[in-house]
Amino acid sequence: QDFTIGAWLPGTPESMMSMLHPLLEVYLNEQVGNKQDPPVTFRLMPVDYSANASSYTLINEGKLDFLYTLAGGISCTQVEHGWAVIATRRVEINGLEAGTDASVVYS
Repeated sequence: QDFTIGAWLPGTPESMMSMLHPLLEVYLNEQVGNKQDPPVTFRLMPVDYSANASSYTLINEGKLDFLYTLAGGISCTQVEHGWAVIATRRVEINGLEAGTDASVVYS
């Protein structure tokens, strides 16, 4: 089975892919996907929140299984589509938690 992870971070789609591809595609395929029977595959793709909002189009068309975005995007997605947060990345500064940086939601 294949799972598609849509992701958005400030900047260009290329910079997001460069930053997140090792974690959200390579790592998940090696550490999670290959251990399933049958194996599963994770694929990362850029989405946006522009006027055309490809993220919402892809969600409505059932083409995204997971969405990685900043905390503000999560609030909108939860309300609009009823998705639930399954993982949250926390930020630490000098050993103290400084809040939520980004989350993954699942439909």
